[in-house]
Amino acid sequence: MFQIVVFDEKGSGERTRKILEQYAHRNHMSFQIEMIFEETKLLKYVEEHQDLDVAFLGISIQENGDGIDLARKINIFAPRVAIVFLTGYTSYATEVYEARHSQFVKREDLGQSLVSIFSRLHSETARRRRGFVHIHAKGKELIIREEEILYIERNGRTTRIHCKKEMIDISEKLSELEKKLNPIIFVRCHNSFIVNFMAVREFTRTDFVLNDEVSIIPISRYKLNETRERFLVWSKQYV
Repeated sequence: MFQIVVFDEKGSGERTRKILEQYAHRNHMSFQIEMIFEETKLLKYVEEHQDLDVAFLGISIQENGDGIDLARKINIFAPRVAIVFLTGYTSYATEVYEARHSQFVKREDLGQSLVSIFSRLHSETARRRRGFVHIHAKGKELIIREEEILYIERNGRTTRIHCKKEMIDISEKLSELEKKLNPIIFVRCHNSFIVNFMAVREFTRTDFVLNDEVSIIPISRYKLNETRERFLVWSKQYV
């Protein structure tokens, strides 16, 4: 069963619910849909339901904003939730990708977009359950267990994956690699670094000290608040 939250103006939200229910019926799927119309209630609900699968957000729902900031807050409380922005304004198409795990859909195209949305959710859920990362390195296809990765750094045009027993150099950018990683246990704490919370021994305002007592990973000032919130979410589930 997919757990879904819809946050939009009432009329638009009800239309979205109807489209989702029709899709679920046609495809013999089970959806649990929560309708919310206030931002504070939405954030409280997301914080209490971190296993949410997808949030459908009306991008112009807020009087004083466009919904992007709201999506970033959801990213913190529920890092794995997929976010689907619903809007009639194509000018938002590039801005929505400032939030992680997001997708832009015009309201009138929602019905035909649900196949790709839920196909993506199925594949991401399966990947997380396996706990592996699939990467390309020097003409080879490698599959690495997430728990083997300590941290990842970008230096020039090279991305180096530091594992417990080896280092792997690839050309893939951190922004691309980040999409493949489980957002619950990995955080991009610096423009040049991604760290695995499971490898952390000590967390300060400026850096992570890892369990090997040698590796120190910097935390940039502008990433500190999100990193702290993500660390708290992870610790509640795994520590």
